[in-house]
Amino acid sequence: AVCDHLKEYYSLAYQPEQILVSNGAKQVLIEAMIALLDAGDEVIIPVPCWVSYPEQVKLAGGVPVLIERRMEDDFRLRPERLKEKITPRTKLMILCNPDNPTGFVYPPETVQQIVDIAREYELFLVFDETYHNIVFNKKSTVPLSDVIGDVPAICMKGISKEFPWPGSRCGWMEIYNAD
Repeated sequence: AVCDHLKEYYSLAYQPEQILVSNGAKQVLIEAMIALLDAGDEVIIPVPCWVSYPEQVKLAGGVPVLIERRMEDDFRLRPERLKEKITPRTKLMILCNPDNPTGFVYPPETVQQIVDIAREYELFLVFDETYHNIVFNKKSTVPLSDVIGDVPAICMKGISKEFPWPGSRCGWMEIYNAD
């Protein structure tokens, strides 16, 4: 059903083995953290952020590395600041677009720059697109699938916001370029 939905609404062709369905998007995220992180692996998280991101990283044995975004920058993550935070222990980065809690929508060129940095430093990307259908001010989000190329990534979504069915506990993960 998720594959059919993604094909009908987004023209994305997935096979069932590329989709993981779970009890909400939050569960998808913790399962990804547990599967991807080894003890001490660093995860870059732009802040302010959804309160569960750093705690889930810690629960999986990882180390949250927080990048402050500033109101005077419209909460935009500056690619040069991202590069400054990358170390040999950096394994992945979480990006929420549209962002929770700021509401900031990353422009396509910034998403592309982040994907390019992930490629350069061999980072795994975790995109939270839970709010991709809730966009104000007539801005549009760029789906990860449009820019990911060969970078390993997952994208999480859920029906609670997608349809909207508040309180519905069904989420899924789209898997890109991961073995």
